[in-house]
Amino acid sequence: MIIRPAQMSDAPAYLTHMKKHMRESGGEGRPIFHPIEDFESWKLPELVEKVSEAWAKPVTEAGWERKWLLDDSGLILGDAHLRGPKIATALHRCELGLGIQESARGLGHGSDLIDTMLSWAQTQDSIFWIDLHVFAHNKRAIELYESFGFQTYGMTMDLYRVHGHSIDDVHMSLQIREE
Repeated sequence: MIIRPAQMSDAPAYLTHMKKHMRESGGEGRPIFHPIEDFESWKLPELVEKVSEAWAKPVTEAGWERKWLLDDSGLILGDAHLRGPKIATALHRCELGLGIQESARGLGHGSDLIDTMLSWAQTQDSIFWIDLHVFAHNKRAIELYESFGFQTYGMTMDLYRVHGHSIDDVHMSLQIREE
């Protein structure tokens, strides 16, 4: 199992992983970890184009994204991203996202993916803060993020209603460089 940067050619395999991963959210008694309910309607060609555009943008341009994949001999079992904001005045910040399929959880891959992203972000002079959102009931993820120095700055109560369940969303941030 390796962690590697995503390439444009990975977009279809990445999106296949995402659909599988999304099915795990709230399914078969599992906790809900993602707010999207209609992922089955995703159209692969449109998403490949959208993802490829974001991956190609420089970090100095709004809407950029960098993705890392947890690759098990060509099978994508997890992913992590840093995503730039939609407006230029917030380009000193980015948002972290992390998703690992159930079969690969609890093995340290989340920590390894975060280490990889943080190492990369620290080489980018324009990034000062990394933000993330995590569901309040996902204590394991919150503990993982706290172990890397992320601090909780707030919570939005009842932000999502997924499969009839009210979900509170925790806002966390990590400053990686001073002005």
